[in-house]
Amino acid sequence: MSEKLREPLYEHDCDQCVFLGVFMSADLWVHAEDETRKSTVIARYGKHGDYNSGLCFSYGTDPRLTEARIRAEARDLLKLGEGVTKAMVEAYNAKSC
Repeated sequence: MSEKLREPLYEHDCDQCVFLGVFMSADLWVHAEDETRKSTVIARYGKHGDYNSGLCFSYGTDPRLTEARIRAEARDLLKLGEGVTKAMVEAYNAKSC
């Protein structure tokens, strides 16, 4: 189920994002940290702008965001510690459960 299409399925309006392919019928994107936003990963899955995002959900909580983080790290577009650290994610997940 690791679809890796070269073209996005859905419109995405941020020219700062990098397309990472398709996984579980969702377009995967990474947005690197800039002046206005921290680094994040995005899984766009609907024609009406439906999406999930957030590095804090990319450590197993959401499989599409996890795949986006893994692909972004593999391409050196995102490094652990940019925007959020693994310890912050673990602390967040511990409070949410």
